[in-house]
Formats: sequence, structure tokens, C-alpha cells
Amino acid sequence: MSIMAQIVERRRRAAARAEDAPLREPAGEAVDPVCGMSVTIAGARHTAQMRGTTYYFCCAGCRTKFLADSARYLAAGAGAPGS
Repeated sequence: MSIMAQIVERRRRAAARAEDAPLREPAGEAVDPVCGMSVTIAGARHTAQMRGTTYYFCCAGCRTKFLADSARYLAAGAGAPGS
């Protein structure tokens, strides 16, 4: 029983450390789907979630245009990280 208790304790400690780790932002750059400008992902101020993908924008104006007519920009297929 004591061995099983030690195993459980170690697993719980490992899980707690994983939960305490800070979330990392993806590295690299993305293309603004509105204007085509390259945007650094780390620290990006203007983002939007659409269909499970995060899109990055150079400014608030591009983000606003995207949210107003996202179908137009998604049809073009640009903007996702690594595109």
C-alpha cells in the first residue's frame, strides 16, 4: 500500500507542476488576413478566434474589418499561423 501511495503522490506532484507552468504563446509569425502584413505572434495585441483558429492582426482596424466580414477573408485562406 505504501508503494502505491508514493506512486500516486508523485503523479499528483507532476500534474500540479504542469498546471502551474505558464502557457506559452506560439512562436513565429502569421499573416494578417485583411491586409497581408506579417504579424509577430508573441505578444500580438490584436487577435480573433474563428473556427478554432486564432488569427492575428496588425491593428484594431484590420481586426474590426475581419470580424465584420470574416467569410470574405476566410475564403481567401490567409492569416493562420504558418500560412
